[in-house]
Amino acid sequence: MKQIFTVITIFILSISCILGQQGSTLVVFSTDGLPFDLILNGVKQNWEKETNVRVEGLTQPYYNAKIIFKDENLKMIDKKHLVVMGVDGELLEATYIIKTNKKGELKLVNYSAIPIQTAPPAPTDAVVFVYTEEPRNNTITTTTITETSIIGTTHEIEEPNEGVSLDVNLGGVSVDMDVNLGSTGNMDSNVEIIEHSSTTITTTTTTSDQGRLEPRPAIQPTNQGNNGCRGYPMSDYDFDQAKNSIDGKTFEDSKLTLAKQIADSNCIKAAQVRDIIKLFTHESTRLEFAKHAYARVFDPKNYYLVSDGFKFDMTSDELNEFIKE
Repeated sequence: MKQIFTVITIFILSISCILGQQGSTLVVFSTDGLPFDLILNGVKQNWEKETNVRVEGLTQPYYNAKIIFKDENLKMIDKKHLVVMGVDGELLEATYIIKTNKKGELKLVNYSAIPIQTAPPAPTDAVVFVYTEEPRNNTITTTTITETSIIGTTHEIEEPNEGVSLDVNLGGVSVDMDVNLGSTGNMDSNVEIIEHSSTTITTTTTTSDQGRLEPRPAIQPTNQGNNGCRGYPMSDYDFDQAKNSIDGKTFEDSKLTLAKQIADSNCIKAAQVRDIIKLFTHESTRLEFAKHAYARVFDPKNYYLVSDGFKFDMTSDELNEFIKE
């Protein structure tokens, strides 16, 4: 009975540890390679200024974030309500990039948001920080060492004195004093000359290394399929911009050409392909783009979503046959 109780206790503790480590992941990196500190809810998350920072174990839906650059001439980025969870509390791997906008200002913009269970694993050479509410500071210790050394010796000889007469004035009262040393011989003494020197040693030690799991940060995007996509999918912001550009074209052929260019130069998700094909008028154009984009989609296993953009079931059947080939 005691053994059964012990096993159950260990099992409960193990589950508690696993649940305690759950949370969303935030990845922030600079497209221009600018080193920075990531501040979440007023607490610095990385030890040293990095060009990319990955923080795991985020249990709140959003955080107030600040980006402080190593270059003091660059203006700090202050981002309120940085979202790291889905609407229904879904855990995400949320990626934000620091990029320069058309006005030449550095902005923090959403790059992608992937469900945590389907997100690619962190690169093996990435620095992973566990979210902390305790400041990551260094302790500076100053030690002063005083050294004493004898740098020489003098030999003194004093002749005998018969007496010494002193006239001392104490508070306005004059005192005459005669002192007879009674010396009849020479006085031989050694006097050591002593030098004192101080050395100050300043050392910096880390108070705690909690939260640092890997050696160096590096963002190496990967994809979930065996297609030609090598990177993170388009952010919602960039995708909306692309979709507006496609929809702004007058002719169907122009829309298709631009859509293919966007698919060739970006990683797009299956849901984004579905939204793009809805911009086309003709069913044949929708099918042509869906076939073209399949080889470049980030999540090919979700390509069934594209069928929602077709008008006819037979078009979906033709796309499925194309994928099977």
